[in-house]
Amino acid sequence: MHRFAVEMLTTHEVCDETWSHAQAVLGMRCVVDLVGVLGYHGLISMTIKAFRIALPEGSDDPFPA
Repeated sequence: MHRFAVEMLTTHEVCDETWSHAQAVLGMRCVVDLVGVLGYHGLISMTIKAFRIALPEGSDDPFPA
């Protein structure tokens, strides 16, 4: 999944080898879900950047435990 995600997010496509491996390991349904999750991640990231969403006031950690 990592290789698939990195390829998709950096080049906006995946090579045949990565595609075949992901499909063999995950199955087509999970590959479709993975592409959807990666697309949603891109949407949320662009929204946060476009509207310059800041951390909550007083917070310095975007991922509190």
